[in-house]
Amino acid sequence: MNGNAEKKPNRKGTVIAICVFVLMIPGVALLMRIFASETVITHIPVDLNGTKRCIILSEKTGSKNNQNKNNLHNGEIGTTHFGYFLELYDSTTNTSLDKIAIDAPVKHIQHQPELRVFSDGTIWMISTTTSADEDRRGFILKFVVDKSKILMKDFDLDKKYKIYNLNGNAVVMGENNDFAGVYGDTVFGCVYLDLETGKMIDTRKH
Repeated sequence: MNGNAEKKPNRKGTVIAICVFVLMIPGVALLMRIFASETVITHIPVDLNGTKRCIILSEKTGSKNNQNKNNLHNGEIGTTHFGYFLELYDSTTNTSLDKIAIDAPVKHIQHQPELRVFSDGTIWMISTTTSADEDRRGFILKFVVDKSKILMKDFDLDKKYKIYNLNGNAVVMGENNDFAGVYGDTVFGCVYLDLETGKMIDTRKH
């Protein structure tokens, strides 16, 4: 009888300890994200309907002690990626008009994303890949500036494409397991996304 009575409090204490530990995990992750450092990747001045604006892309990363092998980029071993931010900045009044958080749509980020910004308010965010692995495809995100807001727009890229190169406003793709061609190649051609029109163009000789 006494043995069973002693086991019950011990079991209860173990269950409480496990519950506390499980509840602490998201809290620790949240604190890591809050206290992570934010670094500007690029800022691009643009004239939107006669108004001077600046589009700023930044990233939050943790220290090398907070390693996350599933979300590294540029070979920065031990660097934890917590997300990107896209900001609309008024260059005349030096004030931030809008800032949105962006989660990378891929598990493995190989190259720091680049921006292409057009005077009609269209913003493209492109991350390329040099890998043939199935889960390292790069990514493309599309946004638009609507008055003083940045809005994400739907853009679906067929999963058969990998994003290998960015040449001006042309995003050169590899199809399925094929590597990308060269933009402007008049002999073999290539497949690319024209960022000005948002259309896929195939110049290959079939």
